[in-house]
Amino acid sequence: MKNPGALAGATGANNKADQLRPKAYKKPNRSAMARYAQDRHKRAARILGYALTADAPDVWGQASVIFSARLTEMELASLAFAALRALDEGARELVCEAAAVGGRA
Repeated sequence: MKNPGALAGATGANNKADQLRPKAYKKPNRSAMARYAQDRHKRAARILGYALTADAPDVWGQASVIFSARLTEMELASLAFAALRALDEGARELVCEAAAVGGRA
């Protein structure tokens, strides 16, 4: 064979390497929560994050006021149900008693 480079060019071996690589996946700019959630749900989720981070009784009291303003009765009940289910039975009873005595925020 007189010119081995000619054969390589004919097979496409001379293509630039970056032309053969797939394009990088572009991550979406916004999360599904940011794109689709209602504003009142975003606000409730934000105050939940603040209360968990602060971990202080007064912050949880303020969070309950915001939850009652932003969430429906069904959403509040669902949130309470999920939290109560996560507790062991003894703690669950204590929380229910404290909530009944304390009334609604």
